[in-house]
Amino acid sequence: MDRDINTTIVAGLPIVTASRQEFVEIIEEVCTGTNKPTSPFIVFEANGHGISMSILDKNFLFLLSQASAIVADGQSVVIGSKLFSPSTISERIAITDLITDIPTLSDKPLKHFLLGGGDRIAADCGDILQKRHANFLLSGSHKGHFTAADSKRIISYINDNNPDILWVGLGKPTEQQWVIENRHEIHAKVIITCGGCFNYVTGAYGRAPKWMQSLGLEWLFRLAENPKKLFWRYMTTNPLALYAMIFFRRSRF
Repeated sequence: MDRDINTTIVAGLPIVTASRQEFVEIIEEVCTGTNKPTSPFIVFEANGHGISMSILDKNFLFLLSQASAIVADGQSVVIGSKLFSPSTISERIAITDLITDIPTLSDKPLKHFLLGGGDRIAADCGDILQKRHANFLLSGSHKGHFTAADSKRIISYINDNNPDILWVGLGKPTEQQWVIENRHEIHAKVIITCGGCFNYVTGAYGRAPKWMQSLGLEWLFRLAENPKKLFWRYMTTNPLALYAMIFFRRSRF
């Protein structure tokens, strides 16, 4: 890819400053360019949870350092860039939005493979997106619950389906670890880790109202929906992420 990707440092991580439209154009260029990439273009995301993990887990920080691009999945990261960074991030690039931004903001027909979730989540998500968008071509899907012994078989299945974009929703840090361990075996042009993204498309999970998203309060909406699971996570990760934004002004890679 010929285009440079501009970044700024937030919490010691180089975060893409491009708008959603500009980032979709970057993905499109990777997928449709005449120069075949020697390895996949890897997109990881940064939010309060991921930033805190990068502080507590050196291996997770290493995994992030291997990405081709890290996008601001959380609005708090965008706000942090305005307060503590040398340049600002244009807007949040939530992975839950990116999966629909690509077929909406680009007219190129691209092939997608969805890996993750329970037995039917990835397949159902792919069916929904393929019906909504004529240029979203579902090349295949596979559930996310599999053993290490199954990994080679799944990679062969992905490669046989020849996707442009592979979406990996296995949860942090498993999805990042799996992508970096297997990146040289996977033939997709782009790999995007996406957590529970498929569940939002199918409607299994709800999205916060737009005003809460813009204020960086989507975490509060999710906490209200699932307090038993998320209370301790948010009460520990949010302060740690804020600490990192204030005190890590240079890249930690």
